[in-house]
Amino acid sequence: MAKENEAYLQSREKPLGIIQDLGFEESGYWFLENGELSFKLSNFQSETNILYAFVANDKVMYIGKSVQTLLKRMYLYKKCGPSQRTNIRNHASIKACLEQGQAVRIFAFIQKDPLEYKGIPLNIAAGLEDNLISLLKPKWNITGMYKKGKRGKMKIHVEVFIASRILGQRQGTFAPQEIIKFIQTEFKDLRSGVSTHVSSVCVANAPLNTPNSYNYLWRTKHATLRAFRTGIDLPSAGREHSINQPEWEDVPEIYKFLLAK
Repeated sequence: MAKENEAYLQSREKPLGIIQDLGFEESGYWFLENGELSFKLSNFQSETNILYAFVANDKVMYIGKSVQTLLKRMYLYKKCGPSQRTNIRNHASIKACLEQGQAVRIFAFIQKDPLEYKGIPLNIAAGLEDNLISLLKPKWNITGMYKKGKRGKMKIHVEVFIASRILGQRQGTFAPQEIIKFIQTEFKDLRSGVSTHVSSVCVANAPLNTPNSYNYLWRTKHATLRAFRTGIDLPSAGREHSINQPEWEDVPEIYKFLLAK
């Protein structure tokens, strides 16, 4: 089966061709309106039990499924809540693509003919999702990226950087506990050092009392945090030469869009 999948993938010039062959149809697109993320759907707005894909510059970037209508699911990416990690991550990824001048299109797969197995209805969309992600490896799907035993191996300061940039794109400032919760949920990292990094190691205007320091965060007068602004914020004594973003190779591919060029 693996060899058949590989042969099929090689038979198509682009993964976009694979999902179109399966019956995915272009259903809309994302755009920026006054700097904010928005979308427009041309069809399938009220369909449920859907499989959908985000395509940037003809590259399949994300595949997901939903029991909600396509309209409702896209709205949740546009207006995501603080605890909706997948929505926040994809919101940031889509917005980054658009800011770089890339078109981001929405494709949808709708099961048009009902299927049953021994009287039990089959949801083709649900069955296709995992196999398509495994076959196409879309950049924004993180399923399988952090396998058991490996999730906690990302450097803590890198996790703090990722969490702070994604939260910052949504809400500007955030509480220390919001970063910690994000890291626990997104990376399954429960190491005690996370709290220390969030409260001091990665805070540019905190006193330097650790061997390593990073200028990723800035503590406001209201005790909340925001992203450090290079060239504007003045770090505490001894932190002037601390880095303001992780090394390129330390950041997983899916989050590299957060790094300044």
